[in-house]
Amino acid sequence: MAWLFFALLANFLYSVNNVTDQFIRRKRIKHDASFIVIWMSFFFLLWLMVIPFIEITMPPLPQLLAALVSGFILLFMVWVYVYAISSQEVSKVIPLFSFQAVFVLIFSTIFLNEALAPVKYAGFTLMFLAGLIIIAERIEGSFKLNRSLLMVVGASVILAASIMLLKFFYLTETFWNGFFWFNIGGFMSVIVIALLPDTRKNLGGSVRSLNLKLIGLLLIAVVTAFFGDLSALFAIKSGPVSLVSVVGSTQIAFLFVMTLMLSRFFPKILKERADKKTLLTKTTAIALMVIGLFLLNRGV
Repeated sequence: MAWLFFALLANFLYSVNNVTDQFIRRKRIKHDASFIVIWMSFFFLLWLMVIPFIEITMPPLPQLLAALVSGFILLFMVWVYVYAISSQEVSKVIPLFSFQAVFVLIFSTIFLNEALAPVKYAGFTLMFLAGLIIIAERIEGSFKLNRSLLMVVGASVILAASIMLLKFFYLTETFWNGFFWFNIGGFMSVIVIALLPDTRKNLGGSVRSLNLKLIGLLLIAVVTAFFGDLSALFAIKSGPVSLVSVVGSTQIAFLFVMTLMLSRFFPKILKERADKKTLLTKTTAIALMVIGLFLLNRGV
């Protein structure tokens, strides 16, 4: 059950990263693509420090393509994530990525010929209702769907596809080999993002805004994400991918507590709505999502 410990550790580290990311994006780096390029540049330096100490081999072509594509498409999911946290509460954004557990099961049914039991359809329904509660915003007595949060639901499909491709790679390949080729795919994606005209226009100004305090915050974000990735990759390699996905719901709980504490004691760092109605809405949605995720993975 070592995979369970590392899945929980990954979710805790990702929660710290989420809070730090939102502060940097809202307060310091105002351009989404520039934020990704700068963030990944720091990540790349940390990645380079590890490479000399691991064994790297050339995998068979199907596995190689799976790892590269997994890393490449994941960066576009990250782009949606960065866009969403620039305008939405991070504790409202992250729970929607739990939809990836639904899509992992759907992909498993399509590609692995697995049939869903009735209890899984019940879990899917609860997930759908929880997502609607989080996505919908009450405006002047009526409900309106939030566009950026709808995009997050769509991005969870990319996350699910990335996880499935990575699991395919790990069926035959080693942990560190997956770490290397997965990140190579991610860096290929960063190059594409960096070459976009709008990114080149804004990147210089974002780089000039860097100071020691901002670099320190970026290091916190990158280091927590780096070790979160290592923990998540180990969990995906060694555990059932559907159960690893469902454990992702614990990130919601970690993040919920963190944002409440920061809003209460350090509102200048992170301020989220904490009125009774908001707390009840989020608690209800998170409870439905956790129950739905549990039902989705009954008997797996």
